[in-house]
Amino acid sequence: MTADLIRPRGAPGPPPGRKWNGGPLWWHRNFTRYLTGQTANVAGSAVSQVVIPVLAVVELDASTAQVALLAILGQLPPALLALHAGALADRYSKRRQMIAGDLVSAVAMVTLPLVSTFGTLTLTHLMAVCGAGSSRHAA
Repeated sequence: MTADLIRPRGAPGPPPGRKWNGGPLWWHRNFTRYLTGQTANVAGSAVSQVVIPVLAVVELDASTAQVALLAILGQLPPALLALHAGALADRYSKRRQMIAGDLVSAVAMVTLPLVSTFGTLTLTHLMAVCGAGSSRHAA
């Protein structure tokens, strides 16, 4: 268990002859990795919830109804897939599911600046990215 810990320099270690059985949560490498990843994930999700509708209005001159449709498509995959995704989530590795969902979302988000750079951004593409980005929250 001591191999999984990151102890700051000068911090007291376990008494001689005893194993380390606790300490602050910040010393656990797995926890700090998980916290860092989840912080980046939540920050990216919050930014994309704001940026995608703004991108639709500024770049595509989207109407109010189209922006509302984008918002609905952002909420629809978790509502439709939650039951089925929850059943599948119990059968497979949680870590792999989290990584795969975040990678799918990241790839979908990376296509936005690329497509926008070439001037071929469409509302359909924004809707697909919005759906793919929110589907990772279904499980």
